[in-house]
Amino acid sequence: MSAALSRIFAFFLAILNTFTLIFGGFSGNRGIERFKPFWGGGRMKITDVVYTDTAADFTADGVKCRLQFESPHGWRLRTAKADGTFDDFGAGQTLARDLREEIPDTVQPLTVDAANNVLTAPDGSRAELKKGKGVTIYKPSGEKAYNVDVIFRGESGNLHVAGDLDRFECLYGTGEKYNFLDQHGQRVEIFSMDVWSVEDGRSYIQIPIVASSRGCGMFMNRFEHQFLDLGHYAMGRFDFEITGETCDLYIFPTEQISDVLYGYSLLTGFAAEPAGWMYGTQICRYAPEFSTAQGVYDMSANMEANGFPWDAVILEGFDAFNRGKWGELQQIADFVHGKGKKLMVYTQCGYPGGYYEPYMLHNAAGGTAINRVNATWNAGYGYLSKNTFTYLDITNPDALNWWYSGTWKEMMDRFGVDGAKIDFCENVPDYKTSPESTMVFHDGRDTFGAHHWYPVAYNSMLFNFLNENASDGAMVFARGGGIGAQRYPLSWTGDQKREFTFLKTQLRACLSCGLSGMPFMSYDMAGYSKATNNDPEAEVFSRGVEYTCFSANIETHGKVSRSYDFDSATKNIYRIYANMHDAMRPYLVEFGKIACETALPLMRALVLYDQKDERCQSTWDEYMLGDAFLVAPVLNKGARSRSVYLPHGSWTDLYTGEVYRGGQTLLAYQAPIGKIPVFINNDSQSETLTGTLAAMRPYIDQINAIS
Repeated sequence: MSAALSRIFAFFLAILNTFTLIFGGFSGNRGIERFKPFWGGGRMKITDVVYTDTAADFTADGVKCRLQFESPHGWRLRTAKADGTFDDFGAGQTLARDLREEIPDTVQPLTVDAANNVLTAPDGSRAELKKGKGVTIYKPSGEKAYNVDVIFRGESGNLHVAGDLDRFECLYGTGEKYNFLDQHGQRVEIFSMDVWSVEDGRSYIQIPIVASSRGCGMFMNRFEHQFLDLGHYAMGRFDFEITGETCDLYIFPTEQISDVLYGYSLLTGFAAEPAGWMYGTQICRYAPEFSTAQGVYDMSANMEANGFPWDAVILEGFDAFNRGKWGELQQIADFVHGKGKKLMVYTQCGYPGGYYEPYMLHNAAGGTAINRVNATWNAGYGYLSKNTFTYLDITNPDALNWWYSGTWKEMMDRFGVDGAKIDFCENVPDYKTSPESTMVFHDGRDTFGAHHWYPVAYNSMLFNFLNENASDGAMVFARGGGIGAQRYPLSWTGDQKREFTFLKTQLRACLSCGLSGMPFMSYDMAGYSKATNNDPEAEVFSRGVEYTCFSANIETHGKVSRSYDFDSATKNIYRIYANMHDAMRPYLVEFGKIACETALPLMRALVLYDQKDERCQSTWDEYMLGDAFLVAPVLNKGARSRSVYLPHGSWTDLYTGEVYRGGQTLLAYQAPIGKIPVFINNDSQSETLTGTLAAMRPYIDQINAIS
């Protein structure tokens, strides 16, 4: 669907929603309160304006507000707490403090024109405060970025910040998304859940960042549970609804989406540079394969017998924190390191392998068992977990010393552990509904927002600790998180079935994460669990490895056939692409470094190549890997060809060397199993491309031979 058609669809959907609201189709107060200010009651009434050289303080319909310009890119609009003070520590600032980083003063001086209620920032962008029209932010070019004209606290106690959208702009981001790349017309709940790649907007990683095809964007700098209405209930309107006490909204008046990502990363942290071995192949299996040393030995023998490369083993299914199994863990470590490979252990977020009651999070009733209320809806199995769980209190210095400098340091010293795979990051509760569910942190911080803050802080702390003590760089894979999740720096997109539907959801998830400030994203290659439809497993697996080759890393995982279980033709396809991925490592490292400096993702949605091209805006099933490779995966069962859109520029077919002009669609490009359409950008600025293509040449020839 083109961008124009998708906007028309959203337009008619919004009309339907509007009539439904007016005539009472939505029950309950929440929908009604959300739109009270939109109908007949007027817009924001701004009073009591006080200007300084760095801020404008004012009251908006009884809500005290402050507007400032911070960092190179962002206007910051905050509302006061109940006591009238402003919280300087939003999500990004809180993470920096907790990770013991310097928190720079990024407030910039403003040029104030009080007579006209205009503030001008050093970059030339400006803000206008006008009664009845709210706060309007303009880009340096003079184009309007966004207008905020409603701020109010509803009957439920939730705070609403609302304003205007361009009806035809595409909106990207909001975290990991399986349903659409363009989220315009959606209502996104910012609350992470265990969802098995469902396509209803829920996901493991929810981030309240929105980037527009117009190049500007918004970011709600709070960890609390939120709802982002992006033109869903009212066309041409956004409504950010937050359950916390305050709003902390950044508006980026930029021209490029890349600048939105950069501004967001300045606030929340840039991705750390991954270890070089991360760009290879990691083998992760569920029990019973890796529950014993013999299972690891067998995997290695099978990989070597088939000529399959691998860099690391992840011991999911082996209880690495059980000291009674440390003798066997030593055998595994000696074997893996003797092969020149890396060893990663499996763990669950915040759950210590040992247990020392004083270091656990407590609840208001004095207990340590925290109920996983509402956080653990599992869409794959269709149940709501009623289990209890205990969490390390990461605000307690003694607890951190016991866990990191104790258990983890000992495991690194004894076994040379090279990294961790951290699961169930979406399970941390943050409720204050009863003494049993209200968590009490050692440093006295508020419970709200812990569901998203805790996993990001915990995972980042572990990643930093491992790297401070590893000789060759340590890695962390994580499932779930929120604002700042790029710090780990690698996540994976959660569980899915070995079906074509889920190849599509994983691609959308990787690209949407890249548009949400997470430049490195992985997934369980070609699925975690067996298909429940009639999709042929070998075909799904082959198509999966084809495009996983053109990503940060290859990770196999799950209760499915392993790479060496297939027929010879399928194994040959895997061998070619896994080895070609290894040949691309210098290129991947090059653009990984760029990602850590600029926040541009490794896998880039086409809109990052040309955000003014409507085809690029709406295309989700093609992407750029770095700036050189345009990749067009085959994602439909039985397909042996597909259309490929080439944006402006000059493109060379990876397999034939034929050169194509950009701005055209290649219809029915031939793509038999074992061949993924890939084109080289002849205007690439890559310094490693020539050498990378030379290293890939033997595998390109093999693909040509089988296709």
